[in-house]
Amino acid sequence: MQNKKIGILSFYYPVETSPTIKSIISYITECGYNFDLIVEHLDKEKSLDVLKSINIKQLTPVWICFLKVKLLKLLRIPLLFSNRIVNFYLKIVSRVEKRIGAKKLKKFVNDYDWVFCIEATSLITLSMTDYSLARTIYFSLECEQIFLQYEYEYVRSILTKCLFCVTQSEKRGEGLNNYFKVDLNYEYLPVSRSPIVAKQIAEKKNKNIKLIYSGYFAPWACLKEVVNAYSLLNDHENITLILQGHYPGKEDYLREIISLTKKYNRIQIDTNFYNDEEHFEYLSNCNIGIAFYKSPTDGPNWENMLFSSGKIANYLWAGLGILTNIKDPALSQPPFLYIEDITHQNIQQCVEFYKENMHLFQKEAYKFANKYYNSYKFLDVILKKVENELEN
Repeated sequence: MQNKKIGILSFYYPVETSPTIKSIISYITECGYNFDLIVEHLDKEKSLDVLKSINIKQLTPVWICFLKVKLLKLLRIPLLFSNRIVNFYLKIVSRVEKRIGAKKLKKFVNDYDWVFCIEATSLITLSMTDYSLARTIYFSLECEQIFLQYEYEYVRSILTKCLFCVTQSEKRGEGLNNYFKVDLNYEYLPVSRSPIVAKQIAEKKNKNIKLIYSGYFAPWACLKEVVNAYSLLNDHENITLILQGHYPGKEDYLREIISLTKKYNRIQIDTNFYNDEEHFEYLSNCNIGIAFYKSPTDGPNWENMLFSSGKIANYLWAGLGILTNIKDPALSQPPFLYIEDITHQNIQQCVEFYKENMHLFQKEAYKFANKYYNSYKFLDVILKKVENELEN
């Protein structure tokens, strides 16, 4: 298969921050496969080191990026434009962007023997070309919910034409099948990490316990609830809360969080960008990772989160205990600390239990990560399946 060429198409999905895309790129690079990364746009300041040595093709012209980023900031000025106007503007720009992207993609896409489509927009864009979907592997990262903006029968048709699909878990695959009333051919790739990147660290012996949230600053992450619970803890001097991550489109929410945390010296907010190595070192200096989510009634994207959360994968490989409200039988013991309600009493109780069993939590974190979040194990199965199809 090394003589064949793969196109990895990620239209919209952020290559710089997606653990799934990072894992795919790292794995096929190490295996020596010939491939191109095809993206809408790439933030070069946040690019992975591995991207510097591979061929990258960008589909979106500079002027489209200007329309999306610069003018959007103006449209989002409060009181000037309504949300309806902003959403309409984004819809028009997105439609134009896909058509331009498909037109450019059509010029070279048939150079690839196989195309890996990362998420819905990539598959829709590819379907607008004359490329055979029978040579396409679709990587589903956001469940069926991501397809709601597209015509149902059209999506159903192109999904069934793909060689096979990849989703994070069996339950998420069942969800996609049930929604579109199909029986898709699946393989599985949890939101996971390369074991090579994850460096095990020395046993944690910190007297000061560091709780960390690392991810997207958004209401669904329950950050206000975490800050409010932390403010009622009795042990502020020995417990530090770190909120680290990014916030595109959620500037107002971040300002609210900053306002809530101003009077607490032991709460740190960090919006800097870190590469993978820096990020793992950052996490490894903490003790407990926070992975709370709002109620799953908001849609299927919030169901079956155990194998669909990048932050959980990161926490585990860094050897952290994980404080979560995800309901799953596997989360009833270390390295997990399950609580149903985000209260200061529950958090305090979990911290005390962690302090008494610190070594156990770290040991179990590595064991759980290697068993369920080792991306190379799953990618090996996926690539072997592609190779078998080539032979046939």
